[in-house]
Amino acid sequence: IKNTTAVWGALIGIVLFNEGVHTDASTCVAGSILIAGSAGCLGVTGDANGRAASVSIPGVVYSLLASLAYAGYTIPLKIVRNHGVSFVETVFYMGIGAAVTGLFIFAACDGQFGVWWRQRPRDHAWAGVSGMLWSFAVLTMTEAIEVVGLAVTWPIANLNTVFAVALGVWVFHEVDLRRHGRLLSLGVAMAVVGTALLGVSRALR
Repeated sequence: IKNTTAVWGALIGIVLFNEGVHTDASTCVAGSILIAGSAGCLGVTGDANGRAASVSIPGVVYSLLASLAYAGYTIPLKIVRNHGVSFVETVFYMGIGAAVTGLFIFAACDGQFGVWWRQRPRDHAWAGVSGMLWSFAVLTMTEAIEVVGLAVTWPIANLNTVFAVALGVWVFHEVDLRRHGRLLSLGVAMAVVGTALLGVSRALR
C-alpha cells in the first residue's frame, strides 16, 4: 500500500510541475501503477512459514498516510530544486528536518532517552549507516529529478521494495520460494515492465 506513492509521485510531477511536456503521461502512470502492483504482489507472499500477512483497517490507513507523505515531500523538494538550490544543500537541510522531526516524535511518543543512551554503540553505528545511505539515496534522487523529472524518478526510486524483498528472500530466508515462487516472479516481472514503461515515456516525447 505504501508503494502507491509511486503513482502519487508520478501524478505530482505531471499535474503540478507540468512534466507532461517532456514525459508521456499515460505511459508514465501505467509504469508507476505496475511498480506499485509489483510491491503489492511481493508484500502478500508472507514469511518462510507460509503465513499470509493479516490486513487491518489501521494498518491500511497508516500505509496510505505514509504513501501520501512520501509523495508529498517531493513537492518542496522539486520547488527548491527549481529555485537553484544545490543538491548537497537540499540533502543537508532535509537531514536537519528529519533529525528535528525524529527527536520531536521520540519525545512526544516515547521520551525514554535513558533507554536510547544505554543501547550498544554498535546499534547506534548501524543507525548512523542507515542515515548515510538515506542521504546518498536522496542525493542521487534529486540529481535524477533534475535529469529525467519527478514523474519518472519517483516510481523508479520506489523499486527499493523489490530489492528489499530480494534481500528478505535470499539473505534472510523470509519467504518460502516453493510456495510463493510464482507470485514473486510476477512481482519482479511487473517491476521490470513498469520500469521499462517509465523509460519509454520519456522517449515518446
